[in-house]
Amino acid sequence: MAPPLGAVQIIIVSVIAFVFSVICLGLRLWSRRIKAARLVFSDYMVIAATVINTGALVNALISCAVAGVGRHFQDVLVHEPALLQRFLKVFMAEQALWAGANTCVKFSISALYMAIFPNKRFAYICYGAMAISAANLIMNILKIFLICKPVHYIWDQSIPGGSCGQQRTATIISGIVNLVIDTFIVALPMPMLLGLQLLLPRKLGVAGMFSLGAGLCYVPLRSYMAGSMGHDRRDIYCSSG
Repeated sequence: MAPPLGAVQIIIVSVIAFVFSVICLGLRLWSRRIKAARLVFSDYMVIAATVINTGALVNALISCAVAGVGRHFQDVLVHEPALLQRFLKVFMAEQALWAGANTCVKFSISALYMAIFPNKRFAYICYGAMAISAANLIMNILKIFLICKPVHYIWDQSIPGGSCGQQRTATIISGIVNLVIDTFIVALPMPMLLGLQLLLPRKLGVAGMFSLGAGLCYVPLRSYMAGSMGHDRRDIYCSSG
């Protein structure tokens, strides 16, 4: 049986994004080889993020293959309710993988800043950003596994005495915290860049290149705000992955 359109869309987007990230990593490593330069911490963090992202891709493919992702929620609930339990299990892993890859990218960017701008005070700020990112990772992992008691109550709510905390509130708070950290890291080098002895157009161009990632902050913000405004969970099931 052919996979539903929603699953096909998820697979295509996930594979394209993964291939693009692998190409970028390959070009980065190739440039290091051309320059005969050794790998540094920022490189290793990008490699780690790509490895974790590989797990996330596999997880997304599993979601589409055996967890019913891409199908309508009501159809799954009525005809194959076991798929919903599989989805919730897989989604737990997806959250952990996303948090790990995202944190590795933050570490890589912060380390790259320190290499470009060898300023002691600036380095301390970058280390602070890395520490906050690590704390945020721990918070996200704890949220995943401690929000419900016992943990398997997340996917099996027939367990007597089981309960879950405010999952939506925790998710919104997590998203906002992540957005604030992303924005802070994007803005970190701006004072240094604007202080460079360059013509204003070139200075603005360099600042623009460094801030390209700022647009990506809108994606998690929109996602988490949509959840806070009461969007139907059935729509999330049909489009997640």
